Amino acid sequence: MMLPLLTAEHRMLQQTLRQFAEKELAPGAADRDTTGAFAWDAFKSLGKIGGLGLMIPPEYGGSGGDTFSTQILMQELGRADAGMALSIGAHSFLCGYSLYRDGNEAQRQKYLPKLTSGEWVGCWGITEPGAGSDVAGITCQAKKEAGGWRLNGAKMFVTNAPIADVFIVLAISDADKPPIKGGASFFLVEKGTPGLSTGKPLDKMGMRASPTSEIIFEDCFIPDENLLGTEGCGFRHAMQTLDLERCGLGGIGLGLMEASLALAKGYACERKQFKVPIASFQGIQFKLADMASATETCRLHLWHTAWLREQGQPINVAAAMSKLYGGEAAIKVADTAIQILGGYGYIKEFAAERYLRDARLFTIGGGTSDIQRLIISREILR
Repeated sequence: MMLPLLTAEHRMLQQTLRQFAEKELAPGAADRDTTGAFAWDAFKSLGKIGGLGLMIPPEYGGSGGDTFSTQILMQELGRADAGMALSIGAHSFLCGYSLYRDGNEAQRQKYLPKLTSGEWVGCWGITEPGAGSDVAGITCQAKKEAGGWRLNGAKMFVTNAPIADVFIVLAISDADKPPIKGGASFFLVEKGTPGLSTGKPLDKMGMRASPTSEIIFEDCFIPDENLLGTEGCGFRHAMQTLDLERCGLGGIGLGLMEASLALAKGYACERKQFKVPIASFQGIQFKLADMASATETCRLHLWHTAWLREQGQPINVAAAMSKLYGGEAAIKVADTAIQILGGYGYIKEFAAERYLRDARLFTIGGGTSDIQRLIISREILR
């Protein structure tokens, strides 16, 4: 489905990215799910064609794309390998775009060309072992001292942490103020900084091609020039970035839904029972219809959110709706694909079971479904 919102350039981008994903990502997706390996060659190839800096201006090595471009990227990568799409989204948007939006010129010049080219990998961390949905409950602290800050604490469930070269982390910078009222700031920490370490990669249910781990800071000295943005604005910047993350996760979910539908449709047209393809049975037809309807509804949610952002309008509620609906619909669509494939859907030889395991993250990461409901209901009641 295409809307007038998408230009000829968007369609060309989509074609390019689909070809890239089908050639570079899809063939090894099942193996990476088993081994947890990161697709380094594909990552660097995506950097060469401009896919790692879609929202970054050309002067920093980016492509200067818009919000629709990012949705197309996440959708096409998500169709081929949701785990790699997750890592690329965290690298490009959570880290790269946050650095462009909030960083000063020196920081942009230093880090963005390395990130957009794929020379470096970036990550972004706010969640802690004891603070997930309650971002204001973080305890990681950055204490001011001569020439910089002393960082202590930990971050948890950080995408790309085991392979990252630069870390963007939220910490308490003023213990006398709540994080929501100017007490938190973001800091740039480079790999190799004394006191910085990462835990072993977490053995996850899904998104296994995307490495995730804890980050530990022990008397980590951060120079003043590595304060990202204005001191005390960390919480506001975190909320803006989470809106963008929810759009990205929705795009990955849409791609995964498309892949689930395509798999189920192809199987239903080939599989015969009672001497006819099972696609001729109304029960299967209705399942496919529900899958297709959910997929297109998710697409419209995402494109509406992208349109709002391009108009300069707030997207917090629209992004929450996109993630809430898309996340739960992705699980249902992937589960229906398994049902249509029957026993074959339950074995690893087919991708359906991987789609369901990957989809489960969409109701957790970037703010749980209940958090999205809180955002939406507060706006309704406001």
